[in-house]
Amino acid sequence: GKKLEEILLHHIAVDNRGFCQLSNNQHLDTVGGQKLRINLHKHFGHMHALGTVQCARVIENDENVCGGKVHTIDRVLTPPSGNVFETLKKDHSQFSKLIEFAGLRNEMSGNLNTVLAPLDSAFEKLDDDIKSKIFEEKEVAESVVRNHIVDDALCCAGVPRISGFFQQSLRKNTNLGE
Repeated sequence: GKKLEEILLHHIAVDNRGFCQLSNNQHLDTVGGQKLRINLHKHFGHMHALGTVQCARVIENDENVCGGKVHTIDRVLTPPSGNVFETLKKDHSQFSKLIEFAGLRNEMSGNLNTVLAPLDSAFEKLDDDIKSKIFEEKEVAESVVRNHIVDDALCCAGVPRISGFFQQSLRKNTNLGE
């Protein structure tokens, strides 16, 4: 009951906004008291930006309904739980240890954009001398952590779908997939 209500209210923005009134990195307040992050991804060859809401692709927009607009997305949105550091600590223990050693825990608990978080197995692949250096020298640890933070919201849904013919041509011309 209560969880379903929370999820449903997370899909309703307080303001009635058409797609042309949305901007990149905009935050909309929801009826449920959360925020929705809007991103517009402009790509070469596309007349209009691809829109995402919390990384869900907007597949149809501006359907007029009584008192508002409906923007159709490709998945259900769930309200956020915890902060970035708490999520990393659960699923990326080595990287979260590096964040703590670097003294960046508070910074990582704030409002970040995108973190490229290595799996624990990635740390196991490092040479012992490199691994010991990043966990023993605070400046190196901080540099490594900062190199995993991107100051923009990156979403897979923001990458345009490529037709089969164009995709094969792209692979062939760039030696991808060979």
